[in-house]
Amino acid sequence: MLALVVLLLGTIGAACYLTIEVWHLEGAVQNVVIAAFVLPVTAFVLWRLTKWPALDGLGGSRDDMKERVAAAAKMAERRRVEIAQRVAELRADPRLAPFAAMAERGHVPDDAEIERRLARKAAIEAVPHRRPFAAMVFDWSVPSDEQIDYLADPAKLATCVHLQPVERALRADGVPLRLLHAGVVTTDRQLRADVAARFCLPAGVVLRDQLVDQRDNLYEQRLCCAGCRSEPQSSPYGALWPA
Repeated sequence: MLALVVLLLGTIGAACYLTIEVWHLEGAVQNVVIAAFVLPVTAFVLWRLTKWPALDGLGGSRDDMKERVAAAAKMAERRRVEIAQRVAELRADPRLAPFAAMAERGHVPDDAEIERRLARKAAIEAVPHRRPFAAMVFDWSVPSDEQIDYLADPAKLATCVHLQPVERALRADGVPLRLLHAGVVTTDRQLRADVAARFCLPAGVVLRDQLVDQRDNLYEQRLCCAGCRSEPQSSPYGALWPA
């Protein structure tokens, strides 16, 4: 019983970590990917629980439990088959083949989405300094022009003047930074607790570990400038910076 609980909780934790911390997914896409990881394991755990004698007579009959397990397993299997069929369709067409890897990871694009992404790819390729980033349309989220420009220019800064000493130092150290939106960038590094003092930042700049998901005890680290609503977001689970 304990092993099943550990397996389920570990799967949920790993799925949330990958989608939120590694792949930086948001919204419905994040939920679909987490479900793709968790549903098959949930079905397996439920099936194993039907074999546990202590559950006899609880939460319905043993037959009811078997029906629920069978329904969950059937849904998970149907989803696997749908993904496999779509991946095969994509791989069969050289124009669509680059989308197959994304579909295998759980985000299955329909024809309309594919056409939007291909149109976006053409628009990116039309601008010389953005052209090297055109393949990003085959990733989970399609970058905006501003996000591409930020990646293309290592000297570009997006945060407010109070936080730019930290942002500039991160970029100078080659730390990967990604622009989320105006004034906000993100990295997978963990900022040291004394980062504000190290860079002599104004008193209004505060480093916070903010709870973003109480269910998983998941935190996000933010170096906030309250007056400008600007911040580098970082990970309290990443490698310490400055080293």
